[in-house]
Amino acid sequence: MMNAILDFSKERRMTFLLCLFFLSLSLRLCAVFLSTLLPGQKGEVPLDHEHNGMIDPAIKQGFMGRNADYEYGIIARAIVDGKGYSMPIVEFDRNLVPKNTVNYRPSAEQTPFFPYFLSLFYFFSKDPIIFFLIRIVHAIVSALTCVIVYIISLRLIHYKAAFIFGILVSFYPLFISTTVKIVPETFFTFWLSLTILSVFYLKDSPSLKNITIAGLLTGVTILNNNAITPFLPLAGLWLLINVKGTLKNKLGKISLVFFISILVVSPWLVRNFLVFNKFPLLKSTTGLNLWLGNNPSSSGTFFSKSGDDLNTIISQKFPEALKLSEVEQDAIFYREAMDYIKAHPVHYVKSVFKRLYYYWWFPPDELITKNTLSYKKLMGIPYSLLLILGMIGIFSAMRRNWRDCLLLVTLLFSISLLYSLFVVGHLRYRVPIEPYFLLFASQTIFTVLKRISKIMVNPYKSQVLILPQK
Repeated sequence: MMNAILDFSKERRMTFLLCLFFLSLSLRLCAVFLSTLLPGQKGEVPLDHEHNGMIDPAIKQGFMGRNADYEYGIIARAIVDGKGYSMPIVEFDRNLVPKNTVNYRPSAEQTPFFPYFLSLFYFFSKDPIIFFLIRIVHAIVSALTCVIVYIISLRLIHYKAAFIFGILVSFYPLFISTTVKIVPETFFTFWLSLTILSVFYLKDSPSLKNITIAGLLTGVTILNNNAITPFLPLAGLWLLINVKGTLKNKLGKISLVFFISILVVSPWLVRNFLVFNKFPLLKSTTGLNLWLGNNPSSSGTFFSKSGDDLNTIISQKFPEALKLSEVEQDAIFYREAMDYIKAHPVHYVKSVFKRLYYYWWFPPDELITKNTLSYKKLMGIPYSLLLILGMIGIFSAMRRNWRDCLLLVTLLFSISLLYSLFVVGHLRYRVPIEPYFLLFASQTIFTVLKRISKIMVNPYKSQVLILPQK
């Protein structure tokens, strides 16, 4: 009976895909409506960047702060107001407290997909209800992602283990909670999953159609978040090993994938070159992120060792630099960080491993936000169990299908290492790749349940009868 219910590998697969989508969507819509009804949850900040000559409340929290709407919404509002893809220049008082915006300057602080997505909504309305509509779109995209990663799981683990994974990824609290936040991880996770699936299809059938699709999806994913870039050469190497054909033929096909992805990204690169006279430039925060994780006060997160917000230290330490262009600012941060790393190379290596630990677990309580602390208390024990099961599942799945699993293991390694080299601290940084770790954990759960069921069906079969010796 159970085998018939779980037979989603053939005729019933489409039915389950639809059920999985609507289950995931229902859970996310419940979270969206709940977040809307809760006090103080109707919107991050008012959509008007100025009100009666006063600065945006998000800017009051500290220039270059990490408020979600500040990072992405302020660029979106600048686009809608006709100021282009730009950020405000902030004027400080004598106490280095931001008090007003004096002008706008071109920005490359964020990759363009999510700010332009937000601008589509801000163009039609400045009412806080717009945040509700954005979250509805997030819910749909997140539910579609559950379906996509489930399809990926079918080729890596047993289809019954994939069923467990589909249920887990639908109910997983971190994925649901990210849906209600105005952050790009929901879209990045979606496009990344499509890119991974397209790479698998390309490996099976390296046709021009699959090459084009993989290239287009890779380019769009980069425009969502450039954290994927270290993974791309590793994915290319993986394709080179696994795609059938001569070396010359394989190199040509893989090169075409990268060429198409560069074409997709090229308008953004050209724009940044014309504005900042630097090529290639995807984001103007490399030096900033390196400094945030590597300075005398750094803890590896966005808080100092004493628990203070590092953005406050930036406004105090670099008041003149904040008046420069983003690229000039970033060069200053980069030099400061590199000087510190060169002076403390052993400490930097230790910090990388510490940040890797923080990325996959949680930083100390004094170095995280209240929301992350609440999530840690709620999910600490279940998540620690999933970590153990995921590590076991990686080895188990690699033994079963190491070629395909290696692509996901490479993804987990490359993105987590990238953040570890710079700075960690936001729980949402794990969201794009955590589904694949959950996938491996599902394989372990299935194996354990399978063995338990065998023992329960025939509990005496595994017992060894020891006869007494005469």
